[in-house]
Amino acid sequence: MVLPHQSKVPLPSLPGPWTIHLKAFPFTPSLRDPQVVLPTIVSGLQVYFDKALGSNLLYRFERPQYAEMRKRYVTGPTVQVNQEREMSAIYGAEHLLRMIGLSSM
Repeated sequence: MVLPHQSKVPLPSLPGPWTIHLKAFPFTPSLRDPQVVLPTIVSGLQVYFDKALGSNLLYRFERPQYAEMRKRYVTGPTVQVNQEREMSAIYGAEHLLRMIGLSSM
């Protein structure tokens, strides 16, 4: 999301779009087993989001903030082993919507 004067979205974003995904997609009886299909689709989107964020979804002026978030939550000296956070747990709906918008182009 582009804010005025190239300001950045405050991070971490709460609640993240991945924590509310089941409420956003109501189950439909036409799916064979929605209890399996929908979480699988959302999981795939989340993996794609985590992989594409740094290289495809951020504007140039947002990349230093991304590097700081990775240092703070993934690779930094204060991050404990097995306590790392995925970028999808930090970045919010603004960036998810950007991913969806880019995929429709």
